Amino acid sequence: MKKEFIINFAILFLVNILIKPAWLLSDLWVQRNTDEAYGAYFVIFNLSMLFNILLDAGINNYNNRKIGALEQRVNNYFGRILGIKSWLSLAYLGILIPFGIFLNINLKCLFVLAFNQILLSFILFFRSNLTGLKHFKLDSLISVLDRVIMLFGIIAYITIYHTINIPAFILIQTFGYMVVFALSLFLTRRKIETSTIKYDWRFSKRVLLKSYPYAIIVLIMAGYSYSDSIMMKMIRDDSDYQNMIYAQSFRIIGAINNYAYLIAVILIPMFSKMIQQKKSLHELLRIAGSVLLMGLISFALFANSYSNALISMLYGESETLNWWQRSIERTPLVNTAEIDFSAEVFSWLIFAIIPMGFNYIYGALLTAAGEIKTLNYIALGGLLLNIFFNAFLIPDYGAEGAAWASVITQYFAGTLQLLFCYRIMKLSFNWLHTLKFGLIILLVVLFNSFFSNHWSWFQSLIVVALISILGLFSLKIVKLQDIQKLFLRKSSQA
Repeated sequence: MKKEFIINFAILFLVNILIKPAWLLSDLWVQRNTDEAYGAYFVIFNLSMLFNILLDAGINNYNNRKIGALEQRVNNYFGRILGIKSWLSLAYLGILIPFGIFLNINLKCLFVLAFNQILLSFILFFRSNLTGLKHFKLDSLISVLDRVIMLFGIIAYITIYHTINIPAFILIQTFGYMVVFALSLFLTRRKIETSTIKYDWRFSKRVLLKSYPYAIIVLIMAGYSYSDSIMMKMIRDDSDYQNMIYAQSFRIIGAINNYAYLIAVILIPMFSKMIQQKKSLHELLRIAGSVLLMGLISFALFANSYSNALISMLYGESETLNWWQRSIERTPLVNTAEIDFSAEVFSWLIFAIIPMGFNYIYGALLTAAGEIKTLNYIALGGLLLNIFFNAFLIPDYGAEGAAWASVITQYFAGTLQLLFCYRIMKLSFNWLHTLKFGLIILLVVLFNSFFSNHWSWFQSLIVVALISILGLFSLKIVKLQDIQKLFLRKSSQA
């Protein structure tokens, strides 16, 4: 079982390492070639994501847990949950389209993006059945297949037409989701005895009542994650430009967030079992917290120091050189004003990844402990704070104001999660560990302060990574045995 878990996790991590950066680069390429049209698309996409939880309502997680505990349940659950999700899809459209009309956005584009979200919701449901039936490798491959298809679709389109536009970009996504939807449905149906859609009101009511607390927190957190662009659409006359700038940084943050999320996926079941068995949580918190938070803090400090160089590399435009030659040779750009503004936004927004790390550690612990009401109150407070600061800052500062509001909100939510964790779980504070951790951060800050103007961003990234890794191990904040324990403890539950 230990070997199986390590193999499955390695596959999941490998496909994420290979595919997601490639998808990020393709998305960046689309941004560079569509300019303000991407800003308009960004608003519509975020609106479709804002109500995405209505398509799931926590059902996939519920289904995964129930089938994982008793595989025979899949035959009884599959058709009934398909019935629930078909009704939820109609409810999703019924809420989303009026919002689109109110915001005066492109309804055709919104409808196609909503259709994509519905397809994705069903794909995630089919995958929850595969993971519940312990087909982890199959699930890992399906999890990135849509991105692979989209990547080849974008490459093919660019090869033929030598450019790309937003409608083509959206339809390529639709094609990728449709192929994976058909494939995942076919694979799931092979593993079960019946797949007929059933509409069972009693079953639906029971499932929704059990899963809605989890759905509410996701909905509220989506509110302060995706509302920034929507509020800019409502407040600013130049919202397409402001959203184009904001999207440049937001996509980078999202890519980093995807890897941090993999830690939370591992931690929630581990915390749950340890709480059930009344075991000490301090060691696991020390290992996971140190590794994740050190990585996020160090990268945030590095990216803040090299914000202009990184944004220039990704979004800068030169008359003669390609993006790699331009980043190496530091060729003057033709869109300097845009890059300076985007780099300023990024230099602030990158600090939001640190409290996001708190969420993946301490939010995961509160979730495992069943403190959903506490998380909901924290998330609601964050949403109200985000709306207030966006309304106050966006009129005068645009994308930069939205970045400030996002960072404030994330630190508010992350800090409260940490404090409530220590209070509810009765954790003790380790001052020596904190001092060691702070020493490494100080070294990273000093390095960035003295060498950021003399070293390239790539050289500095390597050195910052080495300082962080060597610091963790040399000060014995983390040991090699700790990493082994992390995998062995998880594999014992797989």
